[in-house]
Amino acid sequence: MPITHPFVSAKTQGSDATEVRKANWNDDHAGFLQVRKTSAQGVIDSTTLVDCTELVLPLLAEEVWLFDACIFFEADTTPDIKFAFTIPAGATMIWGLAEDTGGGSNAPVYRARQTSDDAQIIAASGYGTAVPVHLMGTVVCGGNAGDLQLRFAQNVADAGNPANVLANSWLRGFRE
Repeated sequence: MPITHPFVSAKTQGSDATEVRKANWNDDHAGFLQVRKTSAQGVIDSTTLVDCTELVLPLLAEEVWLFDACIFFEADTTPDIKFAFTIPAGATMIWGLAEDTGGGSNAPVYRARQTSDDAQIIAASGYGTAVPVHLMGTVVCGGNAGDLQLRFAQNVADAGNPANVLANSWLRGFRE
């Protein structure tokens, strides 16, 4: 859901090209985007990363975006789950996550990745247990527009229960 701020001014359009005029503004170009997953999506018996439907942000060329996400998931302890992103061609990114490793300390563990499709594995608590993970990062776009797309899969192919990304997970971005 983009949040836009239309240009509002009582001044006339004017003809001085050195001044910012209403025609210079694009009401539809957002500096903040937020999307929410409305239904669960699962991967079963596969380690191949798939696009997580609905959790995608469109990015324009030459922009810098900061993003974070709260992903609720469930998976058996054997296959676990892994996450990655795709980004526009020519873009660079650094991203990481914070997770509770279940060690009893209640302190999150932070890990970082420097490439987009370099998957990060997360140990699952067991099927039927919803677990949140916080993802965050920065994308610096080059000359190409494209999407910041969350991807996921089982870490070990398992025909038992699927690795699920649950409804009400969300992804948001802030244009720098």
